[in-house]
Amino acid sequence: MTDFQQTRPWHSDFIAKYFISGPSRIAKPVSADIVVDKQQLLIDHADRENVINAPYSLMVNIPFCNQACQYQSHVGSAELTGDELDDYLIELCREMAIFKPHFSNRPVKRMHIGGCTAAILEDRQLKTLALSLRENYEMLADDIGHYSIDVDAMQVTESQLNLIRELGFNHIRFCVQSVAAQEHLGANLDSRFQHIKNLRRNAKLEQFETVEVALAYGFPGQTAKSFADILEFTCNLHPSRISLQPYTSRCNPDGRFPATPILDQQLNGTLELIETSVARITRSGYKQIGIDLFARKNDPLFKAKLQGTLTKGLLGYAPIQQQDVLGVGVSGVTCLGNMVSQNTNQFAKYRDALAENSLPIADSYQYDTHDRIRAAFISQLICQGFVDFSILDDDFDIDSRTYLTARIAELDVMVNDGLIELSDEGISITKTGELLLRPICMVLDHWMQKRGKHFF
Repeated sequence: MTDFQQTRPWHSDFIAKYFISGPSRIAKPVSADIVVDKQQLLIDHADRENVINAPYSLMVNIPFCNQACQYQSHVGSAELTGDELDDYLIELCREMAIFKPHFSNRPVKRMHIGGCTAAILEDRQLKTLALSLRENYEMLADDIGHYSIDVDAMQVTESQLNLIRELGFNHIRFCVQSVAAQEHLGANLDSRFQHIKNLRRNAKLEQFETVEVALAYGFPGQTAKSFADILEFTCNLHPSRISLQPYTSRCNPDGRFPATPILDQQLNGTLELIETSVARITRSGYKQIGIDLFARKNDPLFKAKLQGTLTKGLLGYAPIQQQDVLGVGVSGVTCLGNMVSQNTNQFAKYRDALAENSLPIADSYQYDTHDRIRAAFISQLICQGFVDFSILDDDFDIDSRTYLTARIAELDVMVNDGLIELSDEGISITKTGELLLRPICMVLDHWMQKRGKHFF
C-alpha cells in the first residue's frame, strides 16, 4: 500500500457519512412543485424547435429483464416474457407515434436504448423497434449519429451483435453485472470470460466506434480478489471505456446502506476496492472522465475532458453541448428546453394513458434560473473536476461565494475531510474526492437538501 493510500480516511464514521447512493444528475422536486399543463408545455416547445430543425437526442427505455436480476435496484423494473415484451413494444411504438408530428423535421443526433438493466430483445423485436424508429423519426445514416445500446454480455450472441450493428447502432455497452453477481456462487467464469472475449473481438470486426464494459462492485460475498480478476480481464480487453458502478439494491429508502457491523466492514473493503480498481484502470491508459466512467486516450470523451468541453446529460457524458432529450418508454425521462418530465414506472398505467392518446407522464417540472445555476455548479464538478466561480458569476450575474452561503458549512466539512478544496476562485475536487463525486454534488443540489432524495 502506498503512502497516498494510507492517508485515505476509510473509517466507520467516514463511511457512514459519505458512502451513500445518489443520482448521477441533478435531483427533481416532488409532487408539490409539479406543473399541471405538462403535456402541452412539452409539445409547445417541441413544435418551436421543430420549425428550426434543431437536432435532439432520443432515449428509449426498456426497464425489463427476461429473468429476475438479484442486482436490480431500480423502481419499475420487472421480469417479462417474450410475448409480454411484444406487448410492450406495441405500446412503445404508440408513444413514439404521438411525438412524430412534433419532431418530424428534427434529426436524431444521439440515441440510446437501455433501461434499468441490460435488457436484450430477440432479433425480431430488435428489427421491429429499429423499423419503428425509422418510421417515426429522422434517423441519420452512415454513422453520422451517435446511436448506442446496452446489452447483457452473458445473453447477447455474436449473431445478435452483428444484427445490432446492421441496424445502425455504432456504440455498444456490454453490461457484465450478471457475471459479477454469480462470481461468489462458485460459477465457472472461464466460459463466461471466453464468451465476452469473443464479443469484444466481434465488436472490433463490426467496427463499433466505441465499446464500453460496465462493471458492478460491492455485491454481497464479493471479494477484492474476485473483482480484481474480472477487472484485470476487462482491462486486457482494451475496451474504449470502462464504467465502475456500485451495487445498491440493498439500500435503505434514503439511499444509505444498512448500518450493520458486517456490512460496515464490507463497505470499508469496498472503498479500498474502488481505489485499487481506479489505480488499475488508469495504469491501463484510461482517464477518469467523471462519475463512474473511464475512457482511453483516443476516445472523444478523453479529448473533451482535456479541452474542457465535456458535458453530461440524460444520455451520459458527451464531447458536445447537450441537446433536447426525448425519452420514451416506461420510466422514460424527457428534457425539452426548461421542462423535464418522467413517464410512469408502471406498465399498466403507461398502457392506459396511451390508450387515451395521452402521454404517460407521471412527474414534470419547469426549471427556473436557480435550477440552471445549481445544474451549472454540478456539471462543472462532474465534468471538469472544479468550479470556476468567475465563469458562473459572468454567466448568471451572481456572486458564487455568496450564492453558496447556505452550503458553506457542509462544504467546509468536506474540505476538512479532504474531498474538496474551497477558495475565493472556486471549488476543486481532490484525489480522494474523485472517488466520492456523488455525495459532493448532492450537497450542491437544492432539491435533495430541501425535500429529500427524490430524483429522476
